[in-house]
Parts: sequence; structure tokens; C-alpha cells
Amino acid sequence: MVSFLTGDVERYRGLDATGAALREVHDRGDDMLRFRLAERARAETCLEWVRAVVGERPSGQFAVVTDRDWSAIAGILGATGRWESLWRLVFAAPPAWGARMLRMAMLVDAEQNRQTAQKKLDIPVLALGGSAFIGDRNESQMRLMAHAVTGHTFAAGHDLAEEVPDEMADVVLPFLATHQ
Repeated sequence: MVSFLTGDVERYRGLDATGAALREVHDRGDDMLRFRLAERARAETCLEWVRAVVGERPSGQFAVVTDRDWSAIAGILGATGRWESLWRLVFAAPPAWGARMLRMAMLVDAEQNRQTAQKKLDIPVLALGGSAFIGDRNESQMRLMAHAVTGHTFAAGHDLAEEVPDEMADVVLPFLATHQ
């Protein structure tokens, strides 16, 4: 652990390839040691520490994971772009931390959507709506995002697949057949 705590993470990796020692020290350490581990992990964006603290641990055993740990975990996963891992922890973490991680992931999704919206899609898009819900607004919104949009409005509300399944199939299947 001396290698890890002094910032020689490469040496630490060679000595504790599975992260078992790091997990053991984290779980048995006092608050000050956990604080130092979390701060070093954050400084080094050390994914091994994240795996040692939360990886393969049943959510019922998260009692040993402190708020400081959750903060470092969220920061490390965000800094390294590990959004899938962050999403998985949203539901395993304590509710307050799950909500924070969800917000982080949503902000990234929103930013990716903004970046993606700079260029229209070059694929065929089928925009469906129910007249009692969104109507043809779905089609008009999709025309802002894609070049080739086919729209259809059903005499239905929000849940088209349940409300008008046959009519929906009559529109979706030919669209898919012509755009393989």
C-alpha cells in the first residue's frame, strides 16, 4: 500500500494485480486511511481502486463505502468516461449518491446529444406519434435532426404499440423492409 499511497501506482499495480490487497486495506482501514486511499485514487484517476471498493460487491455490503468514497468513485468514473460503470452503480449506490451519479450521466448524455445535433442524421428515420399525445410534432422535430424522415400520426394516445398494434405494424414493417 505504500506504493499506492505515495503515488507509485505502476509499482502498486505490479504488486497487487487483482486489487485484493487494496480492497482488504480499504475495508479494514480507519477513516483516515480510507480518506488517504480515496484522495490518492482520485488524484491518479485509479480505476483499480474503484474496482477494489465496489467491484463484485453485493450492494448490501456497501456499508463500508463512505460518502468520501462515493464522491471519489463518481469523480473517477466520470473523469475516465466510464459511463456504463456509472450507470450500473446508480441503482446499487445509496439513493443520494445514485441520484448524483444519474445526474452526472444525464449531463454527459445531454452534452453528447448537443454535439450530435450539430450534424443531421444520414439514416432513414420513422417518426411516429399519437394524435391525442404528440401528433405530428414528433415528425417536425425529427426533421430538424435527420435528412430522410417518414412520419405517421395514429388515432391514438401515447402508447402506440398497445393502443393501435395492427396499424403500427402496418407502418413500421414496410418502413423496415424498404430500409434494410
